[in-house]
Amino acid sequence: MATPPRRVKSRRAERPTLHYRQWGFRSWYLVGDAYACVPPKCGSTAFMRGVDPHERDGLRFRRRMLALKRGPFGPQDMIRREDGRARFLAVRDPVDRFRSLWRHITRSDAVRDWWTTRHRIPREIATPAELLEYIRAFPMGNYHWYPQAGYLVPGVTLVRYTELLDRLGLPNAPHNVGREPTADDEVPEDEVRALYPLDVELWQKVCS
Repeated sequence: MATPPRRVKSRRAERPTLHYRQWGFRSWYLVGDAYACVPPKCGSTAFMRGVDPHERDGLRFRRRMLALKRGPFGPQDMIRREDGRARFLAVRDPVDRFRSLWRHITRSDAVRDWWTTRHRIPREIATPAELLEYIRAFPMGNYHWYPQAGYLVPGVTLVRYTELLDRLGLPNAPHNVGREPTADDEVPEDEVRALYPLDVELWQKVCS
């Protein structure tokens, strides 16, 4: 009996598998009588808990808001809505946003396992520079680093991410806390800014 040929792994098979939930890019919600968008790593946990103090799971929060017909909406949905309501987009310095992502991913082994399992971020990434290189290769691969400028819609008002809850009349709420910084956390700031030029402009506008 002939021996079947040995299967050879292709280079394509060795590339990391990306995973994202499409509705993760749909981050506009109707809160009270205004629309608000909080991109991930821009205070989204505090926003969720400001809307629902008892909620701790982002996907469950989205399902609940979907059932209430209050989101999540994508930019294209918002373009079609012409009801005159105010629209607020939370904005964060892209360097701080990247730093928050890195510190969250590396907060603990358990959290690292969560990111590896749910978001397919390679566990072997060991430095901020390596994470940035991965993001540069897959810039639209995950909503945690999707550009904030991608959520812009007509009639939007830019708001510092730390001030959004006040603008919406929501109570301040707990947010995710990363681990304490270490000497290994040096972020390539200029490279982050170069990757997110439009987000840099948004931050400059909201700070002016």
